[in-house]
Amino acid sequence: MSSVAVSGALSEQARTVWAKSWPMHGREIESWLPLWQHLHDAAGIAGRLWDEWLPPIVTRQIAEAAGGDEAGRALLSFLAGVHDVGKATPAFAVQVGVLRDELVKSGLEMPQVLPDRAQRPHGLAGQVIVEAWLESRFGWSTGQARALASVVGGHHGIPPSTAEADDARTPSHKNAELLGAGPWRGVQAELLDHMAARTGAAERLGQQGWRSLPRSVLVLALSVVVVADWLASNRELFPLASAEDRPLAQPDGDDEARLRVAWAAVDLPRPWSPAQVELAADELLRARFELPGEVEARPVQRAAVAAAREMDAAGILVVEAPMGEGKTEAAMLAAEVLAARTGAGGVLVALPTQATSDAMFARVMRWVASQPRTYDGGDIVRDGAYGEGGDRRAVFLAHDKAWLNPDFAAVPRATPVLDVGRDEEAPVAGARAGAGGAYVDGWMRGRRKGVLADFVVGTIDQVLFGALKSRHVALRHLALARKVVVLDEIHSFDTYMNEYLERALEWLGAYGVPVVALSATLPASLCDRLVQAYAKGADSRAPLPSAGGQRPRRSRWGSPAAAGARTVAAETAVVPTADPPPSSVLTYLKDGQPQRVVPEPSSRVSTVRLEVAAEDAWQALLREALADGGCALVVRNTVGRAQDTYRELRDLYAGDGETTVMLLHSRFLASDRKRREAELVRLLGKPTAEGDPRPHRLVVVGTQVVEQSLDIDVDLLVTDLAPTDLLLQRIGRLHRHQERPARTRPERVREPRTVVVGVEDWVAQPPVPVRGSSAVYGDHLLLRAAAQVLDVVQGSGTLRLPQDIAPLVQQAYDDGLPLGPEEWQPAMRKARVAQGDVREVQRARARAFQLPGPGAGSRGLAGWLDGSVGEADVVGARAQVRDSEDSIEVIVVQADGADQWRVPDWFDGEVAGAQVPRGEIPSLPLRRAIAGATVRLPASMSRGRGGDAVIDHLERLAVELDLEAWQRSPDLAGQLVLPLDDERRARIPGWALTYDRETGLSAERLA
Repeated sequence: MSSVAVSGALSEQARTVWAKSWPMHGREIESWLPLWQHLHDAAGIAGRLWDEWLPPIVTRQIAEAAGGDEAGRALLSFLAGVHDVGKATPAFAVQVGVLRDELVKSGLEMPQVLPDRAQRPHGLAGQVIVEAWLESRFGWSTGQARALASVVGGHHGIPPSTAEADDARTPSHKNAELLGAGPWRGVQAELLDHMAARTGAAERLGQQGWRSLPRSVLVLALSVVVVADWLASNRELFPLASAEDRPLAQPDGDDEARLRVAWAAVDLPRPWSPAQVELAADELLRARFELPGEVEARPVQRAAVAAAREMDAAGILVVEAPMGEGKTEAAMLAAEVLAARTGAGGVLVALPTQATSDAMFARVMRWVASQPRTYDGGDIVRDGAYGEGGDRRAVFLAHDKAWLNPDFAAVPRATPVLDVGRDEEAPVAGARAGAGGAYVDGWMRGRRKGVLADFVVGTIDQVLFGALKSRHVALRHLALARKVVVLDEIHSFDTYMNEYLERALEWLGAYGVPVVALSATLPASLCDRLVQAYAKGADSRAPLPSAGGQRPRRSRWGSPAAAGARTVAAETAVVPTADPPPSSVLTYLKDGQPQRVVPEPSSRVSTVRLEVAAEDAWQALLREALADGGCALVVRNTVGRAQDTYRELRDLYAGDGETTVMLLHSRFLASDRKRREAELVRLLGKPTAEGDPRPHRLVVVGTQVVEQSLDIDVDLLVTDLAPTDLLLQRIGRLHRHQERPARTRPERVREPRTVVVGVEDWVAQPPVPVRGSSAVYGDHLLLRAAAQVLDVVQGSGTLRLPQDIAPLVQQAYDDGLPLGPEEWQPAMRKARVAQGDVREVQRARARAFQLPGPGAGSRGLAGWLDGSVGEADVVGARAQVRDSEDSIEVIVVQADGADQWRVPDWFDGEVAGAQVPRGEIPSLPLRRAIAGATVRLPASMSRGRGGDAVIDHLERLAVELDLEAWQRSPDLAGQLVLPLDDERRARIPGWALTYDRETGLSAERLA
């Protein structure tokens, strides 16, 4: 057993107070750790995190508030060094009898049992101890002391409420018994004095600087304390002392040596430091995306790089550009420039869905691989350990089904460092790093800590969780605060999610995190709100002097349209613009003021013929158009309509021999859906060097998943009426890949053509959308879209893309602009009022668990998370950042006659049909298979009391079948299970369910 370090001048009582033991309960113990040693360990780790892991974008903000670099380091080391001082109380110490007895012998009295000890957990105890010490020793006010001490109180994830802290500080017999009196108070003060002196905090605590730290800085401090505590609590990194070494007098050892060995074992990578960002946009594009020397940056890409160089470095850049203009590449280039300017240590790319995240991961990994070596800021890879030299760059794919992604699975893993923050069970052997030094770090992995990695791709939930009252949300803030954040497809979120997004942007603004937001179809009002939210957060930062002694200008928000637009013809030249709205525009803040820049128009022009058709006529139209071959996409707004349409088309082309009909929607099991998506991309993706596998005739029936997720190219589009921006997204899949010459398409579909259906009667005044579409989108946006569609059809009959995208989107979302004939207006006014009511309900529901803004109320953390949802990134929390009535996810298993569970027998691989244990945690291969067997129930099953009945039924089933062991697995905890019989059917209250491999999950309401 390793020895511990010299404690310094501490009394015997202070040296005897314990922090950890093994085992935790019982009369005999094998090992223990004195509290002072754990505090030394945590303070030392916090210092190393400051020196070697936190990027400048984080340390600079803390240092500016704390009074300089040394003061910032001292602040974090001190807070980490006192985080567990609440263990120096009877309420904690009474738990291990043999250690309790020794404390009593030393003069620290306590009873044998304290029944109420749980009322004063050591986090709360530590907070009130630190509060009282700051007031008595340094003369802090109660409010000042509580703000700083709330970091100590919150180190287990949720800071105590104001009422809890007040109750714990009220003089009473209970508090004296639980928190200690007399000698206990002396030991507590001794430990605090010791750590203040040891970390260099004592002098600064007597000054004014730390008494009014902004809430954003306290959150960052809390997150670092959590990381330091988790690492210092790892017994492999910081071994406990032998039980024979107690009571400790003056133990031998070396604190620095103990810390050095532990830090080397953790082996966190140094922050990324981008290089060569001064290259011209053309050169930077070619270097990062391995493009030939003759390739030039597109106008949007060139404008994005220019904007990133001149905007406020701690600011937001919104890039609006049509599909196919290279927005992703523009965002990554801008992110590099902004990271270099701000000292950000990585990039997080957030997308709407798991499918879009999966597709983006490989692209981002290629960009990571292209990053040049940086020996001044990067972490040099040791030959033979992680690769052949270069920088190590921790990467992570952040969503529930990440382990099903083959690109992520192929990234080398470092040996895991398991500790109290552990949240991923998969054992992984050490490995060499992949291209560009990319690897999955042994500690920055799993649901809680994976987002701390340098380069993260994930669902938008990863950002929205930063606005959710949830346990350890501070750790989420650190993950975001150390990066540039890229938000893709920001047009695709509903009112409910936008409430969380706007609050998350406030916090990102408060941290000075550069944000790059992308959209092809963004309403101007939404752009305004997002930029305003970021500016509001930026304004909440304490107004610190700039390098020149001037205080930075506060943002005075005005509409970007009023800010004056410019057209960028090159990287420096600008010329005036004119109406109509441009197809591409960049909005950003400079000196706190909104700027609007318009790139040169794209040279890509496409003319799309637009038609409407009745529901009973489009199939004949489709068959005629594909008579000579071709690939068509039919998009339905609901899964049920897509399933019905697939069956109809399958029957229509039955016996054809030359036609394939495929179906894709969100109600396939995860593994089945991934397989279908991969096949669609193989058939309809970009041509490759191996050739073009495009089939002679293919009809794909899908739902919204095809407009969000897949880079596919079709010859003909048939789509249900949808809001204008979504219609345009769907049209973006039409003749998408310009690498494919028009002559290779059959003559009848050589001209891009879109047919809009999903309306009961196009002649009605106004037209009536089919019922399912109205349920999904509401009639307000559908009727406005119908007016625009008919206006085009009855006019030129064509759309010019990308020129028509921006005008159509802005008209669609400008409620002050009437659309459609006068006869439509009564119905449209009624629809608008109804839509407004729905949005207000969504906003109110979203605010129930929304985190307060960075400038709201007290700057401390007391009560910051009152009423939290518990753990973030579990099933309940995910439901909170998306509309809770959206859907219920279940794991599908097959149940045989003996009531044994099996992996679905149609799965690929050896686990197909394998028995799934219920009384123990399934093996890793089985858990992976189970993860691929998840599916979301229809939204109609999730609403109101009916949805509650479904959940109650599935939860009772879990209890009856004893799934308690599954709750100990992070992969399975909280998941609901739906057993199917051998005919793949199930009944739950009010519903009959069937799963078919061709059509997915179907639900029939029972009478």
